[in-house]
Amino acid sequence: MNHCSEISAKLASHDLDAMMLTNEANRLYATGFHSTDTDGLALITRNNTYYFTDSRYTEAAERAIPGAILREVKAGRGYTVLEEEVIQEEGL
Repeated sequence: MNHCSEISAKLASHDLDAMMLTNEANRLYATGFHSTDTDGLALITRNNTYYFTDSRYTEAAERAIPGAILREVKAGRGYTVLEEEVIQEEGL
């Protein structure tokens, strides 16, 4: 089950622009997608759901998290770089 829409809908009422989920259990609850340990990051904004992961999980995440914008972690483009791109794009 995917709870991203519910989380997104509640952000404004808590005066939040986004919620970043780094813990494995939290990512699983929000997206319904399981990736082990630190292999993934979910960023839910008022407008979109982003999921960052490496190439081992990209295809599975694509199938498991409909509507999410997937970004692949690569050498030189780690989680921090991807997060900063979304912050700029979304004006967070």
